[in-house]
Amino acid sequence: MKYTLHIPVEQYGFVEAEYEGMSTDPDEARDFYETIKATFKVGEGISDKEFNAVVDAMMRGESIKNGTEIWPRMSESQQNVCQNIKRSMKRINSKLKKENNK
Repeated sequence: MKYTLHIPVEQYGFVEAEYEGMSTDPDEARDFYETIKATFKVGEGISDKEFNAVVDAMMRGESIKNGTEIWPRMSESQQNVCQNIKRSMKRINSKLKKENNK
């Protein structure tokens, strides 16, 4: 049986993998998926001091120094916090613009 897998590796990116399985067992496809996903696993996490500096800069609306180097080293939970802050700031700024235009 032929499988095509789409494995998310970053916010808007994915890897596509195709392979021919020897059986129709879905566990085989899941194992192949997990093997590829592990290759692109996010980092173990940055230090609390470095993470606090990132959060502080985000809250001030500044760009993150060395952001492209820091992001892959962050743990998944640190990346989720940053994404939530980013979305929150967009919502807040959007509401402020609407209020100022009235």
